[in-house]
Formats: sequence, C-alpha cells, structure tokens
Amino acid sequence: LLESHQPFHDIQYSRQSADGQMHFYSLSGQPTFDADGQFTGYHGVGTDITAQKRVEEALRESEQRWVNALEAAGHGVWDWNLDTGKVFFSPQWASMLGYDRVEIGDTVDEWRTRVHPDDAELAKHWWARLLAPATPGQSPGGTSEPVRLQRSDGSYVWCRVTVAPVRDDTGAIAAVTGIVHEVDD
Repeated sequence: LLESHQPFHDIQYSRQSADGQMHFYSLSGQPTFDADGQFTGYHGVGTDITAQKRVEEALRESEQRWVNALEAAGHGVWDWNLDTGKVFFSPQWASMLGYDRVEIGDTVDEWRTRVHPDDAELAKHWWARLLAPATPGQSPGGTSEPVRLQRSDGSYVWCRVTVAPVRDDTGAIAAVTGIVHEVDD
C-alpha cells in the first residue's frame, strides 16, 4: 500500500507494550509530493483506539452472555439489522426447528417463510406494527404472540414469539430483535 503512494484510511494494527498489554492503533495518511511531482512521503494521523477496542470486546462478551442465558432457558434468539438486512439466528433458534445453524441463512425470509399459512396474517400485522415510525408517547411497539413455525421435517410447532424494535437516538428503527420458545412441550 505505501509503495503505491495512495491515501489510506483507518489501517488498524496492534502492538504489545513492555508490560505485556496489547494496544490498538488506527492510521490514516495522505501522500505528499514536491513541486516536480515526486513522492516525498506521507502526512498522517495515528490514533490510539485501545479503549474503543476494549469497549467493543466487552460489548461482544456481554451480548454473548445474554444469548447463552436465553438459550440455556430454551429460547432461540434472533436479531435483524435493518441497515444491512442481515439477520442473526442463534443455534437454539435453528435447533428448535430441526436445523443446524449452518443450514439457516441470514435473511428475514428464513423467519417469515416458516410461519404457518393460517398465522401469516397475524405475523404480517405485527411486522407492520413493529416497523411503523415512532410517534410521541408511543409504546416501543413490541409484541408477544403464539405462532406456528415449520420444522425441517415439514411439521409445525407452536412457539411464543416475542419481538421488539430497537430504535436509535432519533427514534428510527435500527433493528428488530426477538426470542422464540416452544409452548407445546
């Protein structure tokens, strides 16, 4: 990269300090040239992002603890990021429907296509309510409903589906998250 004399942004690297701690850095730079157009070097900025990396890791660990706790209670977990369109489905979510996690994709259709045809109108209603824009004084818009979901063998299982929108600072929905557990055991 440096030999190409191109600008670079947010190249991250880590170094171990003398006390054994890992430190993380981000570098950005612009090439500089003399009056004849000859490359003379880079001007750039290096930022210590160690604190940010530690917060990100703590958040990942915290999220994993919640997923583990919910799954230990027999709940499947899913989270739909509306910006990317990708959905995270936990291994327990896949397992309760007879799948291995690797057999499940990462789109909301993995969820929607498994709803029993007789429950499709109810599910369509909650999706519309969940994704509606917030209004002042409005409740968060979550729901908890029984619905039948199709297993890998074609049979259906009654599940309690609890879903809620996750709103950003402006009130816009950034994600929809939920838990699912069987109710006919």
